[in-house]
Amino acid sequence: MCVILVNGIVNATIDLACSQKQMGEEVAVASSGGEFIKLLEQYGIPHYQLKQEKRGLHSIRTLSDFNKIIKEFNPDIVHAQMVTGALLAKILKINHSYKLVTTVHNIFDKQSMIMGVGDRVIAVSNSVSEILRNKKKISAKKVRTVLNGTSNSPRTKKLEDYMPISLDGRSIVTVAGMNKRKGIMELIKAFEIVGTYKA
Repeated sequence: MCVILVNGIVNATIDLACSQKQMGEEVAVASSGGEFIKLLEQYGIPHYQLKQEKRGLHSIRTLSDFNKIIKEFNPDIVHAQMVTGALLAKILKINHSYKLVTTVHNIFDKQSMIMGVGDRVIAVSNSVSEILRNKKKISAKKVRTVLNGTSNSPRTKKLEDYMPISLDGRSIVTVAGMNKRKGIMELIKAFEIVGTYKA
């Protein structure tokens, strides 16, 4: 199977769902769709189509659709990895008995503190956990750290199936999203300086 890259939140959701299914848990995914539906089917994971609209009557329809999913699947735990899903699940908890777990991926997003609505709040690193407790004022009793990053992902080949390659000279690798806060432009400039430097 080839690697499919969407974004970190989607990748983490798929990896977690497939791993939980392999462990014998009953799992379902509710989303607006995407390239991973076939992979979920291969693992026997039901997928519920859910458009997560945020405005006006559309948001009421989304809430109603999500309520139908909750009634049908009847989960013990709802795991929300984005703000809209977390808020929908929090509202519907009034009529359902599930626990709500949220994961904070983008701590620099102004809306990240909304993820504190969860009964448990997952931080993807120790630094994110510290920010949630100290700056976002989310109760330390709620916050747990689960390091972001999975190995043996069902989205990728097995590690032993990759062919190693030889690289000439010194090699520097970075793994990061291509966005401003990751400092990618500064990194490229630094690589240029190092590449032109003569000892």
